[in-house]
Amino acid sequence: MTKEEARSFQKKRILEIENRVLKEDLIRSKLVGRLLENQKVICYRADKWEVNLDSVWSDPRLQGIDFYFPRVVSISEKEMEFVKPMDWRTGSYGLQEPVGDDLLLPEDADVSLIPALGFHERGFRLGRGAGYYDKAYRNINPKKMIGIAFSELFSIDFPYSDYDIRVGELVTDTKVLFF
Repeated sequence: MTKEEARSFQKKRILEIENRVLKEDLIRSKLVGRLLENQKVICYRADKWEVNLDSVWSDPRLQGIDFYFPRVVSISEKEMEFVKPMDWRTGSYGLQEPVGDDLLLPEDADVSLIPALGFHERGFRLGRGAGYYDKAYRNINPKKMIGIAFSELFSIDFPYSDYDIRVGELVTDTKVLFF
């Protein structure tokens, strides 16, 4: 199946997930324990295609961690930056983006939580096709990236390329996988 076919297939499957809130709770509970030893974490604000992690970055057990979130800098150049939020606004593509001046480069994060429509069995990310994450993380060690997905959506076969980022770890509602 092509990447576009895989994206379409996964979007349909995501909307059909049963007990989604319970499964998101299971993913979030695994992440809280995993993140305790970190100081700087890149996270994301979910839309309907992604696992909601809001209660992770607001969890009182993780109070000492600085969380950063993506903000689109340039649509034409497919560039985003990672910001520690002082507030939120609706940004590019209708997504919630942070307002603030405290920036973090992906290479300076202890770990980044990576959303996706799905992941290949080798850890390659199936994104939405715009290339923002692929560009921002192209030189980052996969061990510093944790993919987030529902177990029903792993794995998806698609033709990945050298341009696609690969995560070193995947957290789902039923298991944690290492690549």
